[in-house]
Amino acid sequence: MLIIPTGKDLSVAADADEEEMLLKVSRAWLEKEKRSDGIHVSDLLDAKRAWFKRKFPLTLSDREVTTFLIGKILHAFLISAADDVDGVDWATDAGSKHNKALNLEYSIDYVGKGKIPTEIKTSRSYYPPKGTKDLAMYIEQVLCYMVAEKKTQGKIWVLYLNLKDSQNRTCPEFRCYNLTVSKTALVDYEKQMKFVHTKLIAALKKSKPVGLDNCRQWLCGPRMCPYWDKCKPEGRYEYGVINTKWKN
Repeated sequence: MLIIPTGKDLSVAADADEEEMLLKVSRAWLEKEKRSDGIHVSDLLDAKRAWFKRKFPLTLSDREVTTFLIGKILHAFLISAADDVDGVDWATDAGSKHNKALNLEYSIDYVGKGKIPTEIKTSRSYYPPKGTKDLAMYIEQVLCYMVAEKKTQGKIWVLYLNLKDSQNRTCPEFRCYNLTVSKTALVDYEKQMKFVHTKLIAALKKSKPVGLDNCRQWLCGPRMCPYWDKCKPEGRYEYGVINTKWKN
């Protein structure tokens, strides 16, 4: 181990201005990515949240900037590795598409040689998923892509950044999952997508998110949602925080 200088021979000072600069340039880089018009697959997952985002757009929070930055960089690294390209291809998905039948915009993270829709995620969880319930939101999204691409197979690749090993140390690890769905279930899922899409389009023509269900519970609440005091979700807002008394 090398001996670093001490006392007056070395000065180390935190630089808050530099930290702010990095946040600023990172936010600008992330916001360069243009989102196509129309309803996106992600809008269907929590339609009420999508309504508020469109009616009351916000800039990325500091937390979102650093979180999204890590996700986009890891996407690029992983896709580049999977495609065996030299260096890094900074395209972090397979490109934006429009499905005319669904009137829906979507961007699949990766398709690869097998043309199988693949969703790439990063997670800070200390523990791997125990079953389908822990992967539900990822599955929701991949199934949308499978409907759009008319595929009965899909994949989920997750890089868990903080999984604990046998010695209780944190270590990034991959977890990968293959999805197979029956054609009947895929048709039923498409009907769900169209139903939510229709409700969202109708709600966007109004001044309130009429007819849209509350978002999933972990996304809701004063800590997780910037629209909490605007939305005031029925059956939840009166309790103020997430708890078991929520009705839906």
